[in-house]
Amino acid sequence: MENYSDRHLNVFEAFSQSGILPTENNISRGLAIVLQEEPVILMMLINLIKSKISEQGNSQQEKVDNLDGEYNVFFQYDTRNFEYCSKVIGVSLTEGVQDLKYTAGSTPENKRYITDISIVYGEMLIVIEVKRTAENPESQLSDQVNSILNNINNKDRDSVVCLGLVSLKWSDIVGVLRDYEAIKDGHVGRLLRDYRYFLLSHYPSWDIVEELNKLGAEDTERIRRRLENIKQDYACKKNLVLNNRGNVLIDGCEYVNEFSLYQQANGDIRFSVWIADTVGQGRGLYYKSTFNNAKISEVRQKNEVLGLNTEFAPYVKFSHIMGKGITSIDMKGDLFEKNLCAWKNLAVERIGKIKKETDGWKEMLNCLEERIDWWKDNGIRTRVEEAFQKKNFAFVSFGIAIHISMKFEQAQNIEKDNKWEETLSSLVGIVKSF
Repeated sequence: MENYSDRHLNVFEAFSQSGILPTENNISRGLAIVLQEEPVILMMLINLIKSKISEQGNSQQEKVDNLDGEYNVFFQYDTRNFEYCSKVIGVSLTEGVQDLKYTAGSTPENKRYITDISIVYGEMLIVIEVKRTAENPESQLSDQVNSILNNINNKDRDSVVCLGLVSLKWSDIVGVLRDYEAIKDGHVGRLLRDYRYFLLSHYPSWDIVEELNKLGAEDTERIRRRLENIKQDYACKKNLVLNNRGNVLIDGCEYVNEFSLYQQANGDIRFSVWIADTVGQGRGLYYKSTFNNAKISEVRQKNEVLGLNTEFAPYVKFSHIMGKGITSIDMKGDLFEKNLCAWKNLAVERIGKIKKETDGWKEMLNCLEERIDWWKDNGIRTRVEEAFQKKNFAFVSFGIAIHISMKFEQAQNIEKDNKWEETLSSLVGIVKSF
């Protein structure tokens, strides 16, 4: 499974560009690739442009509404090479909203004008001029559009009209990408994930969303986006990265790898980590004498003073070489705390790699059924045997999910006081204190 801890695995990152902001050519080429490969996103962008034209009260609106035909996306294309279109729209894509006015005029016949991105959709041509800053490209757009009009009209084609210039912000593009992810319930390909991460890792301000103190607990989608933004901001400030699940990777701790921040169904905001999730992490935790009931009680009491609710949910995980497998969770974490010593002893005794073609495999399953009530009650042994039927071995780990929850109003106050970095650092510190 790919991991964003190595940016060189991102298909849009330049290998030798460490610490340098991507050029306009890099970010515009990336967008052109996404639009060419993902027709639904292309149509979402075209619909956004159409809505902007509509807002201008353009008398040519019906020419925008009646779109049909094949599409193609061009990058760095010479305006003299467009063979035919009946209508043209110029689009500026910058950091801010631009006040654009199209200026008609002639251009030298042989002068070379290069468009950043061009979209041909039936008889419609959309020309996009890209800027990383808030620079106004009105003059460039007008020249490019005029060059196209003059070139096609000089070939005795039907008259071509410009329907106007439209201003888009990079946050609009990020919004389209996020809307598409929401439609797909997060199940999008690597190309889209890489491109969004590529943009926001270098330009986090392009992902502007409302702050939590301006939202209601029922605004679940906007809250999800804001929490993602908070995680990205924290990762950037701490020189950390997000993995492919959108979780922040934790450094400097041998028994935990990542944390998540999300909204629960009841509206609360939850911070979650999974300690001892792997064999290596388990060995880093369970051999510590400081991981005991006294420490767990101390953590719980500290969080209660802050108005935070803390839950501990132990689980047993059977996984194979790719990290996938069967995880069984005890939802009654209070039983685990009362028997922590027995849990630690079981983990130390049974953690590790186990081969199926040995007596140890059946002995392991028998042991878990005898010593862990929820295993027997939920028929987990059958699930494990079926999942690993064609595997030669399994890694067995004994993890503990730690969930620290706060009321939505508390999260709003943290937002209002600009204390997310302090709060998340404190919670990570608590996790590292075992």
